[in-house]
Order: sequence, then structure tokens, then C-alpha cells
Amino acid sequence: MRDFKEWSQVGQQLADKGTPLFCPTCNFKLKGERFCPNCNEKIVYPGENSNDSINKMIKFGDRMNKAGNSMTNFGTSMTIGCTIPVLIIILIMLFL
Repeated sequence: MRDFKEWSQVGQQLADKGTPLFCPTCNFKLKGERFCPNCNEKIVYPGENSNDSINKMIKFGDRMNKAGNSMTNFGTSMTIGCTIPVLIIILIMLFL
């Protein structure tokens, strides 16, 4: 068990409004605690972001950034790949 209590602002607001709050593991009545005093389960109240979802969003953002960089590099390669042959054709036409 924890030696100190951590509180959730969202949990306290819900409790102040009279919303019944219970631990999903042991069904202990909560008053806005971050951890259940009975079983020490971490509580995430509705409307709060858990660190897991934030980490998933960060990982997804990193993957999207990587994909965007890959597409940028491909676009640059395609532009150079199309421009050089056109320039060669123009130079050949000018000097013939």
C-alpha cells in the first residue's frame, strides 16, 4: 500500500457532483483517489488521459513522422529523376 494519497482533479470533481465512483478491481467506493486505498489499483477516471494512451499517441506520431520523411525523400528523388532527363533532352535539342 502507498504511504501517501494522490488525488485526481477529475475524480474529485466527479465525487463532488455526486457521481458514484468505484474501483474497477475490488469495487471499493472512491472519493477521487488516484490509487484505490483497498487494492492499490491505479484509477483512471472518465475524461482523463492515461499515460498508456499518451504513449500510444506519441508512438503513432513518430511512425507518421517517419512515413512523412520517407515520402519527402521519395518525392525529391522523383523530382530529380524526372528533371535530369528533361534537361538532357533540352541540351541535346539546343546543340543539334
